[in-house]
Amino acid sequence: MKTFLLSFVALALLAQPGLAAGAGGAEFRDPFWPVGYKPAKEAPPPPRAVEATPEATKPEAPPPAESEPDWKAAIRLLRISGYAEGNSSRSCVINGRTVSESEKISIVHEGFRYTWRIDRIAPQKSQMRFTRLSVSRLSQD
Repeated sequence: MKTFLLSFVALALLAQPGLAAGAGGAEFRDPFWPVGYKPAKEAPPPPRAVEATPEATKPEAPPPAESEPDWKAAIRLLRISGYAEGNSSRSCVINGRTVSESEKISIVHEGFRYTWRIDRIAPQKSQMRFTRLSVSRLSQD
């Protein structure tokens, strides 16, 4: 019982740093710190440098450049979902529309309308042949 009581008192003293150090009011000491360890005092952050350049002398950002037609990005948007061949004619489904060879197909991409003629239809997109016909900027209305 004495051991338990001594342990309890020692624990109470550790839990209250003012009591463990006596009436002198010492700083808090974490009981898990190594013997003799004292944390470093935090130094104030260094002063921040102030930029001396006034706003008027900074160069203005150039206005956004108008986009240019991008045929490669536009043709990647053609989704071929079907292929059929019969009676010496070929057809396929491009973006939900059934088309045959020599027909025109158009798509809108980034403010431009791209138009191609389908020269050759094949089972795989890499084997298909398109001829670029026109690209036109759509109105901003």
